[in-house]
Amino acid sequence: MRRCIRICACAAAALAIPSVSGAQMSLRETPRMEAGAAFEYAQPVGDFRQNVRQGFGGAGHFVFGIDPDAIVGIRVDAGFINYGNDTHYVPFSSSVRRIIVREETSNNIFVASVGPQLTLPIGRVRPYVNAGIGLAYFFTQTSLATDDNSQQIAQTTNYSDNSLAYTAGAGFNIPLTSGRSPISLNVGARYNSVSSARYLTKGDIMDDPNSQFGIIITPHESAADFIAYQLGVSFRF
Repeated sequence: MRRCIRICACAAAALAIPSVSGAQMSLRETPRMEAGAAFEYAQPVGDFRQNVRQGFGGAGHFVFGIDPDAIVGIRVDAGFINYGNDTHYVPFSSSVRRIIVREETSNNIFVASVGPQLTLPIGRVRPYVNAGIGLAYFFTQTSLATDDNSQQIAQTTNYSDNSLAYTAGAGFNIPLTSGRSPISLNVGARYNSVSSARYLTKGDIMDDPNSQFGIIITPHESAADFIAYQLGVSFRF
């Protein structure tokens, strides 16, 4: 009888060891970090909508899961939005008028933020909500390039401004692959709240040979809130 008990105990221990080992490995292999990139469509709201119609760009994010299941995490976001371009074809200089170059002025926003994220795994889909605080950098640049835009000749920043930004986002990840580093389709939206900013739009830079720098700049000043709709991919590791 004792021999039978010993045999059963040894067998149970032999079965338990791989199970515990497998559970520990599964825990270690649970992806706690996430990185992704997305295409963005920006929809201005409030006062910002009176001056800017829309914008397009891209964004990237990184999430570090605090708990083993990555339900609570810290998220870092960075995104670039272009909300307008003004292009002219002009002579290279007043003395070289037979060479035509491309002069393009672009109006842009760079937003970076950091804050908490809460992810709720529901089956295979992982919906999430997040919030953050960061910086919104508004800048307008003019570049000079060859007629076919194959070579840039010069570039300058005409105007820039920094503002504090608060963000709130939500979305969900739909798995496309499985395994140790699953890839997912990421669909989401982020509200970017900027209480006050100075920025340029098309027509706010006027050529004036009588001014000190040959141009006159007339910036707008208002709240600059916008919603960024995102479609991209993310992977966990």
